[in-house]
Amino acid sequence: RRGPARWGGGGGRRGGALVKDAVWVNEQLVSSALAITEQDGWEAVSSADGIEVWRKYLPGDTKIAGEGLGRSAQFAAVKARAVLNAPLDEVYSLFTDNSRVSEYNEYCKEILDLEWIDENTKVTYSSTGRPWCRDFVTRVHYKTLPDDVRLVVNRAEDHTLAPRKKGYTRMGMSIGANMMRQLPGGKTEFTMMTHVNPGGMANTGFGAMVTNRLSTESPRAFLLSIGKVLDDQNLGTSSTPTPTTATPT
Repeated sequence: RRGPARWGGGGGRRGGALVKDAVWVNEQLVSSALAITEQDGWEAVSSADGIEVWRKYLPGDTKIAGEGLGRSAQFAAVKARAVLNAPLDEVYSLFTDNSRVSEYNEYCKEILDLEWIDENTKVTYSSTGRPWCRDFVTRVHYKTLPDDVRLVVNRAEDHTLAPRKKGYTRMGMSIGANMMRQLPGGKTEFTMMTHVNPGGMANTGFGAMVTNRLSTESPRAFLLSIGKVLDDQNLGTSSTPTPTTATPT
């Protein structure tokens, strides 16, 4: 991570309020990410290749950092967990360097930092290529929890440096989180949770149904890609997810 706070004044969805409320929003995102991840009621969807995947519909009146879900309530939150055969620092470093994103996300064609709100929080812009043509403006906050657990939380934002572009669908994200915990033997438990609104045709009844059916495939593919990157980084030492008996918390 880099740089002191240098918010340009009025960039975010609430202008100056984003600066004033930055600490509060970050704290709320962290607490919501932990609470949602640990809630009961997650439905087990799949268990394969050492990756456990669950799905959960959040109550329609849920508020995350002061914002309601709105139409996004029709989409399921998804949680996935795996054990990676790589130490915590190696796994975490993948998420602190934009230049590494293309290694584990083949759909990301562009990513750049718009602003740093403080030394642990930034707003980024990213986009995919054809045929999907979606883009994202995302708050990214880094947090170290007790016992050196590393957490990266995300939420969609608006920003004057990233106006909507013709031909691109702006994707919404109520909350996203990647949590990394060191395990014995140089391994890392990786838990991800996300609740997104893909926008566009996904907001129709049929589109939401299809999206919810397919949404549980993405976390599995994501974690397999992370494992492969770590494999390559460690010169053939397998870092792909290993079987785990993790249960939803």
